[in-house]
Amino acid sequence: MLYNDEQARQSEERFQQHLHAARTVNKKELEIIVRNIKDIEDIIQKLNAIPEKTPGDIEIVNSLLLSLKPLLQKMQDLNNVLAESCLRQANAYYENVKQLAKEGNEDAKKVYEELSVFYKEMLKTGLDNSLQ
Repeated sequence: MLYNDEQARQSEERFQQHLHAARTVNKKELEIIVRNIKDIEDIIQKLNAIPEKTPGDIEIVNSLLLSLKPLLQKMQDLNNVLAESCLRQANAYYENVKQLAKEGNEDAKKVYEELSVFYKEMLKTGLDNSLQ
C-alpha cells in the first residue's frame, strides 16, 4: 500500500498489528474465556433455581454485568477490526473489477455493474444499513 505520509504508514502498521492480534487468540486466552463463561453460567443457573430473589441476588447480577463489560468491549473491538479488514478487502476487489471493466473486460463489466449498485448504496447509508 502506498502512503502519503509517515502518520498514514504508522496507522496502517497499527491496524495490521490489531488485525493479527484479533485473528490469533492463543489457547490459554481461549481457555480463560470459556472458563469465565462457564462460571457465569453456573451463577445464573443457581440464581434461577432460587424461588424468591433477594436484593443480594440483584447485587450478584450487577457484579456479573460489570465483569462482562471488559469481555464485551474486547469482542466489540475484535468485531471492528475484522469488519475493517473485510471492508478493505471488498474495496480492493471492487476497485480491481472497476479497473478491469475500464480496460474492456466484458465479464468484469457485468460484475462491476452488479457491484456498483451495492457499493454506491453502502457509501450513502453505511455498511451496516446496506446489508439489511
